[in-house]
Amino acid sequence: MTGVPHWLQPPDTPGNLTEYSWNKILESISMGHTLKSIVEDQNLGVDYNALIRWIHKDEARKAEYYAAREVGAEIIADDLIEISDGVDSMEDVARSSLRIQTRKWLLGVWNRKRYGDVKQIEQNVTVDIGAAMERAQARALSRGRIVEGELLGDS
Repeated sequence: MTGVPHWLQPPDTPGNLTEYSWNKILESISMGHTLKSIVEDQNLGVDYNALIRWIHKDEARKAEYYAAREVGAEIIADDLIEISDGVDSMEDVARSSLRIQTRKWLLGVWNRKRYGDVKQIEQNVTVDIGAAMERAQARALSRGRIVEGELLGDS
């Protein structure tokens, strides 16, 4: 329904979400808001669960959604600094800590490449090829398969 003003378009449903409403959703997500709060605050008349399914049905729409999430993660990262630098009473410290931990977790989910935990496994293995070759040669000699440094066939 392009060309029709958004206020004249029918109420939004996931199958009939107007471009205007979808862009408002993406803008709000890129500002760090959750999809659930957007659905509730903007009175879209859209069921949250149906909207999630609608987003994931279309690859282009899903890509737009996740791109907005990545931008929103930047806003959340800035919020972490403000929360941690805030002046809290002793009662507020636990709440601020919970807010920080929740946002850190969300950052790792919303933008795993930039904020996710990196798991690195170091493994040092030493292999002594010389000893392995000596054991192989000893086995071959014990089976009579090597004569004067030459490997004999199974004949």
